[in-house]
Amino acid sequence: MLVPAKAGPRRLDQCGRKGIGGAVVISAGFREVGAEGRQLEGQLIETARRYGMRVVRPNVLGIIDTVASLNASFASGMPRRGHIAFMSQSGALCTSILDMALGQGIGFSRFYSIGNKADLNEIDFLQPGQTTPRRM
Repeated sequence: MLVPAKAGPRRLDQCGRKGIGGAVVISAGFREVGAEGRQLEGQLIETARRYGMRVVRPNVLGIIDTVASLNASFASGMPRRGHIAFMSQSGALCTSILDMALGQGIGFSRFYSIGNKADLNEIDFLQPGQTTPRRM
């Protein structure tokens, strides 16, 4: 979901009503900006839980899965398919690594920018046999 933070809870509610099971919230402006952002983040989590959704968020590069041909990110390009999986909390670090890999032709199987882990965390992405987090 790439909308301003203030529109996040409303848009997530729309996704939930349509039966969408997961979302990637790329937008910034949540707990990292203070009390108002924390409140918005709480609304986002409450909305996701109401619909049983899983959310990667916020302020992330997104997720890429070359095995499933999924690019749910704002990356400048899709990496080559490879055998390396990469995960980081830092969207800035992910962007740097991905840009370097694109320039040098390094491939990835999966590439996850997981943000502040308000919902999904590292364990959710490490489940055996999963290409995306549980229930996403």
